[in-house]
Formats: sequence, structure tokens, C-alpha cells
Amino acid sequence: MRRFIVYILLILSSAAVFSSCDHLRRLAGRPTSEDIAAIRERIVADSISRADSIAKVQAAIQAMKKAEEDMKEALAIIGEEGMYIKKLSETAGLRSGTIPARYAIVTGGYSQHSNTMIQINSFSSDLNASYITLGNGLEAVLVVPSDNLLEVAKKIPSVRAQRMCPKGIWVLENDMRE
Repeated sequence: MRRFIVYILLILSSAAVFSSCDHLRRLAGRPTSEDIAAIRERIVADSISRADSIAKVQAAIQAMKKAEEDMKEALAIIGEEGMYIKKLSETAGLRSGTIPARYAIVTGGYSQHSNTMIQINSFSSDLNASYITLGNGLEAVLVVPSDNLLEVAKKIPSVRAQRMCPKGIWVLENDMRE
């Protein structure tokens, strides 16, 4: 009878041990419930990360499309006004002064500082007139400095409406920014 009880206890204990799904999975070399849960969490985190990455890429694409549309519009305005864009590296260079933004409208170049100041003072304050000294010694009067070419282009009519604005104005692109 003792043997019978021992056999029954042995069978019951082994049944409890071997009936565990994770134990059988472990013996078979398969992932356990914990492993499956960890994999599921990793897959969910990866899909969230991918969704975030996709959203960021789509936002960047939209920003690039907007910038391209703005550039086309600005170039159309500048072309209609009979103006052109010239890079600072293509001019006589910069001797002194700083260009406060990537783009600005150049309204004149003067060899005498007094003439430069007369033109600067003739512009309304909302045009932010300033001057730089080019490498050839001329002082160039700049108005409407901005990092956005479309903003500069949209201000062209108000610059032309100023009483001392010459006909030959053009847009300077500061391609030598630090």
C-alpha cells in the first residue's frame, strides 16, 4: 500500500510539474509566456516608433513642399518686378558690417557715407534699412532683411513706393553666412 501511495504522489507531482504549459514549452525549446509577452511589447514599441518616424518624414516632406512653393512664388514676384538675386560671393565681397539675414534688398551703392545715410534715413523704419561695406569700398544700402525670400519678395512694392528708391534694386543672398 505504501508503494501505491508513493506512486500516486509521484504521478500527481509529475503531472503538476509537466502539465505547466511554460515547462513543456521550455523543454521543447519554444518561447515561454514571459518571452511571448516581451516580444509582443517590443513589436508594439517598434510599430509606435515606426509610426512616429513616418509622421516625422511626412511632416518634413510637407515642409519641403511648402518651401518649394514659397520659393517659386518669390522667384515669380522677383521676375515680374524685373529684379534678380545675386549671391554675396559673386559680388565684391564684404569688407565690413553684417548682413542680418540670408536675404535683403539692395537699393543702392555709394562711395560717400553721407549719401548712404541720406538714403537710409529716407526709408520708413519698418523696412529696417542698414548698410554694409563691400570689398570694393562701396557702401550698399540694405532693406527688408529676412531669412525668408518670400517675405522679401512681398515687400518689394513697398520698397519701390519709397520716395528715394532707385529703379535698379536687386536681392542680395548672403551665401557666406557663418
